[in-house]
Amino acid sequence: MLSPELMPRYVVEDADVDVLASYLKVLSASDSPGVGETTIRFATIVTEDVASDTGAAVVGVVRRFAEDINRQTRNDGERWDRGYTPESKLPTVFREWVVDEWILSGTPST
Repeated sequence: MLSPELMPRYVVEDADVDVLASYLKVLSASDSPGVGETTIRFATIVTEDVASDTGAAVVGVVRRFAEDINRQTRNDGERWDRGYTPESKLPTVFREWVVDEWILSGTPST
């Protein structure tokens, strides 16, 4: 932990503190929907009125990004020497990124 004299100090207006406090009050101590012990699920949402090649291209980019993240971070939980602070010695919780594709059909009112 940094000593108090080394901690950064910022001038923050009262209105900004109110906004920050409001935001912090809505945060949950539990995981968000889609976040599990071993996975984080992302949904791509495409409507049926989008050209199939356009939808496939967008979903393909998102899937490839998730594959890259999974490939680059899959061994992070086993790496212990990642820095000099006590926190950096703790194992990292790796969660696989999973991309689900939702294709919406029907009228927008439904």
